[in-house]
Amino acid sequence: MTASLFASTLIWLCVAAVAHAHGMSAEVKASTDAVVVACAYSNGDPVDAEVLVYSPTEAGRIFQRLRTDIRGLVSFVPDSAGTWRVVADDGMGHRTELELAVEDGAVSMTGTRKPRWPVAFLLLLAAALPLAVWWSRREGKAAHSALRQR
Repeated sequence: MTASLFASTLIWLCVAAVAHAHGMSAEVKASTDAVVVACAYSNGDPVDAEVLVYSPTEAGRIFQRLRTDIRGLVSFVPDSAGTWRVVADDGMGHRTELELAVEDGAVSMTGTRKPRWPVAFLLLLAAALPLAVWWSRREGKAAHSALRQR
């Protein structure tokens, strides 16, 4: 009984994770002096997210803390050349990072960082499946021996 409950709970969690799994992205939009970043989920819906901007001149120190508007947009004006880092987090498990190169007033996206939670989830699932099989066999042996004693 408990093995089937454990297995069904595990399957339900997997289905829920796959059904809810969608990504979040950010991209740079064309602008004059300001850098405009558009944040959206993989289905195109705009993201309501906190956005942290890190300057290349002060590593690890937040240059600006922003919130996306209703269209998923934020903007900031860089005060120096170099590689800027922008981190958007919706507070519900979706997060994305951008690296932007600012040179002579021109801005280009140099890279994005993908979230690592899917890998961690798959590793956890890979570890849980053998445990579920072992548990169900253990429960089956216990039930069989209880029937033999009657």
